[in-house]
Amino acid sequence: MTTTPNTHTPAPPNIHEVLEQLPGLNGEHAPLQVLGTLQYGSSIDGFIDYWSSFKSTSVLSALEQEMIILRMAYLIQAPYVWAHHIEPLRLAGAEPWHRERVTSLTHQPLETRLDALLQLVDDVISNAQIRKTIMETPLLEPPDLIDALQLISQYYLFSLTTKSFELEVEFEEHADDRLPPLTSTTPS
Repeated sequence: MTTTPNTHTPAPPNIHEVLEQLPGLNGEHAPLQVLGTLQYGSSIDGFIDYWSSFKSTSVLSALEQEMIILRMAYLIQAPYVWAHHIEPLRLAGAEPWHRERVTSLTHQPLETRLDALLQLVDDVISNAQIRKTIMETPLLEPPDLIDALQLISQYYLFSLTTKSFELEVEFEEHADDRLPPLTSTTPS
């Protein structure tokens, strides 16, 4: 008989130390259910060390990371990941237009680094590859592309886990902070 994770699986013992290093992912906003559920995998400790180290050493700024995470959560409709990254987005210095951009399915011309990063997320989620125009834009260097791919893969794991095991957010969300419905399946 196989035991499946549930919402009462405790998080790894060292997780509070790790989460204290990550602004907005500690205290009441700690993603304990997903990290507890991931313990069923054989290499969770190594993954947690990699994940927390990546968050602080990435070439992507904290704001860029949160925009990428929220864009991915929006596109695949992952409410748990969305809920856990609204506060980190605020702490990273986001203004209201940042949140609007995350949920806009209209592509902007490739004029800024953020335009390129958000379109990269769309490419990876929609097509499992990156268009040549994004790969060749002078707005992103190879380390930016690799770090963006790593971040997307980490949070895709979190999203698939939370959706598959139907994990609920551990705290009460403000109505304005809930995941908006996807208005279309293909960004234009």
